[in-house]
Amino acid sequence: MYNDAIQQAVNASLLDAMPQGIYIKDKDLVFRYGNHLAVEPSGLKADDYVGRSDWEMPWDKHAQSYIDYDNDTLAGHHYSKLSLSNGTDGEKIVIHDRKFVLSGLNGEQLGVIGTFKIIPFKYFEVFKVINGLTQDSYKICADLNNYLNSTKENYTLTKKESTCLFYTLHGKSAKEIARVMGISNKTVEFHIANIKIKWNCNTKQDLFVKAFELGCFNVLPLHILQEL
Repeated sequence: MYNDAIQQAVNASLLDAMPQGIYIKDKDLVFRYGNHLAVEPSGLKADDYVGRSDWEMPWDKHAQSYIDYDNDTLAGHHYSKLSLSNGTDGEKIVIHDRKFVLSGLNGEQLGVIGTFKIIPFKYFEVFKVINGLTQDSYKICADLNNYLNSTKENYTLTKKESTCLFYTLHGKSAKEIARVMGISNKTVEFHIANIKIKWNCNTKQDLFVKAFELGCFNVLPLHILQEL
C-alpha cells in the first residue's frame, strides 16, 4: 500500500513536469486525471477537475466535438489536430492536440489519454519543420559547431547562421525564416551569405552540396528546440 502511494506520487510528479497538458478520461469519457497544464484552462482545482465530463467544463459548447474525437480514438483512429486560437494575452496561438487509447496490461481499453501543447504562432513554422522529421531521420546536436568541428576543416557557424542553414536545408524561404526568427529578410540573406563565404560556396546549390557532404541535413541544433 505504501509503495503504491509512493509510485503514484512519483508518476504524478513526472507527468506534472511534462511540457504539455496531459489528461486521462475513462471509458465513459469522464476526466480521471489532469496534470497542472491540463487543469489550468478549466479554472478549477485538480480535485474539482476529476469526475467531470466535457459537458461540465467551461468549454461545454465544444463538448460534443471532443466526445466525438474521443470515440473515434477508441474506435482505433489516429487523432492529431492543429487548431488556431487566441491566448489569454490576445496573441495568436496554435494548439496541437493528440489522443491515444489507454490500455491495460491485458490490452483492454481503459479510456483515452490526451495531450496538448500550446505553441506561440511565431514559432509555428519551427514546430512544423521539427515535427515533419521522424526520430530516425535526425539527430539532435547540442552545438552544431561541435559536430562540424569533428571534420578536418573548421566550418564554425554562429547560432543564427546554423538556424538559417537548418531552415534553408528544409526548404524554407528567406521570408519564412525571417518570420520565424523575428528578423528581416535581408538579415537572413546576410547570414546565408556568411555561410557561403565560410564554406567557400558560390551558389545556393554549392551550399546544399557542402551541407550534404558534412552530413548537416540530419542534424537539428538543440537551441532550435529550446526556443519552442
